[in-house]
Amino acid sequence: MVELARRTKNLISFVHVSTAYANCNIADIEEVYYEMGDMYSPLKLLDLCEWMDEDVLASMTETLLKDRPNTYCLTKAITEEYLFKEAKDLPLGVFRPSIIGASWRNQPRLDRQFQWTKWTLYRCG
Repeated sequence: MVELARRTKNLISFVHVSTAYANCNIADIEEVYYEMGDMYSPLKLLDLCEWMDEDVLASMTETLLKDRPNTYCLTKAITEEYLFKEAKDLPLGVFRPSIIGASWRNQPRLDRQFQWTKWTLYRCG
């Protein structure tokens, strides 16, 4: 996507949809870039995934997770790391929503997709 964005003439904005949970290992999350450190070089990790045996990769998971709860949060953070390091030349924006709803098809009333969320929030107080 980054290479495609670079070839796009008159690009106004390149927006990545991440998640508020990408940096859930930090107590007070702000709208800033959180550097992950050398252990999480996105291109080196991608290279490892290309040639390393799946069992060896699986054995590394806990070490890579550190204080993140799951691989979803980790990969979102690694993607942000990649973008902030490798897409500096693009008009980059990172959107970190805390919840995303989905719908089966286009519905006249979009609020239907949030009914379960609203009910849950109502019940939980």
